[in-house]
Amino acid sequence: MKILLVIAMGAALLLPAASAVAGSPSECARYRRQIDHYSGMAQRAQDLDNELWTARTQEHVGKLLAMQKERCPEDIPVNTTLIAFERMLKLAAKAAVTYFTMGAF
Repeated sequence: MKILLVIAMGAALLLPAASAVAGSPSECARYRRQIDHYSGMAQRAQDLDNELWTARTQEHVGKLLAMQKERCPEDIPVNTTLIAFERMLKLAAKAAVTYFTMGAF
């Protein structure tokens, strides 16, 4: 009886540790999206010369990066060049819509 209890307690202690190592693909994707979002917000805060907002947002990005590193060790690093290109395309699309609709949209 005691042996079964010891085995059950040992298994209960090992299971949460094993599941805490790797995150699911959706969790890793969520971390990437949050890091992208808050990095953009930190850049916006820096552009507006708001030191407190910049510091707090960069601190939050650091925490998200630490959680991503812990939960998603094989995750691909964030490609900032691709993010900048995507933002440029969005801005160009908005300008094109405004131009071709003569400011209606």
